[in-house]
Amino acid sequence: MENELSLTQFLARLGCPLRIGYYWSAKSEDNSRVIFTIWSDQLNGDLYELWPSVDPLPDWTRLPGAHEWRRHIDVARGESVEILGVLCHAVDPAARRRERAYYDERSLLVLALEEKDGETFARVVGEVGVDIARDARVRGHVTPQRSALMTSSMLSPRALNFLSGVMHMELSFGETRWWAITCCEEQKDNASIVARMDF
Repeated sequence: MENELSLTQFLARLGCPLRIGYYWSAKSEDNSRVIFTIWSDQLNGDLYELWPSVDPLPDWTRLPGAHEWRRHIDVARGESVEILGVLCHAVDPAARRRERAYYDERSLLVLALEEKDGETFARVVGEVGVDIARDARVRGHVTPQRSALMTSSMLSPRALNFLSGVMHMELSFGETRWWAITCCEEQKDNASIVARMDF
């Protein structure tokens, strides 16, 4: 598969120009959006390691692109920053220096940062169309990942009673927003809560 645009051109159209062509991440001038390139074969379920905690650090962390990558991780920690990922496929996943065969030019991954034991991860919480992301911020247009869905079996009876009869309700817990959907008392066994990013 061959992409119509180079990755540099693609990211520029999303408002995040690469400072140098061989870098792996980019941000908008106002720091409101950060985009990371995500290798498809290195996704562990919906988790992607952005920065390791092993000692010594792997060789790739000393490359010029890694310094920019880490700087963009710091930017992504900011309040209300939109974090997106471009899913990339390697020519040879076993190669020491990877080459990109192609990237997904139709949709972007919507990411959330997580920190654990000194490591930084990106969790994939959904996807959004490139056309939407190019024209505006993605909030309200995210298609959730299956793993981001919570079924009624995970909800307390009190929560289910609260939700019954509600067609659409937005609930806030800390900095994370949840979109609750249930139709009526009879259907509350099928209630679901879909994780949404609060960009």
